[in-house]
Amino acid sequence: MRKDVIKLRQLVDVAVLDRYVIKLVVDRLYEAIEKGFLPLDLSLQERSHKLNARKQELLIQVAGYRRQQQLPGIKRNQLEAFTKALRTKLLDRKSGLGEETKKHSLERESSFVPNLLTKSDKSGNWFVKILV
Repeated sequence: MRKDVIKLRQLVDVAVLDRYVIKLVVDRLYEAIEKGFLPLDLSLQERSHKLNARKQELLIQVAGYRRQQQLPGIKRNQLEAFTKALRTKLLDRKSGLGEETKKHSLERESSFVPNLLTKSDKSGNWFVKILV
């Protein structure tokens, strides 16, 4: 867990540094255009658009890394403890939680269990027809 946090921080630092470098390059590019050192041609516009697109990608990447840092990890034993407690509650007839959950889930979702219709022909052979 600790190694993951350190790695995420390093990734954030690298992405922030990349974003800063791109900002400097774009600022210097605009400054050169404003002062008349570079003509504003098609290739320069394309380069500017690429740099701005990369800057946006880095912003999204940094936001993702920061979100990962903020979310706590769920450990296997925590998940097992939760599922055991939930199972106990659902199976406890006194609490009624299992019946309520079943009732609500049946109201919301259609049943996935097919209806079976049995028939026999004139010779006495039985057939099962599945009605969905």
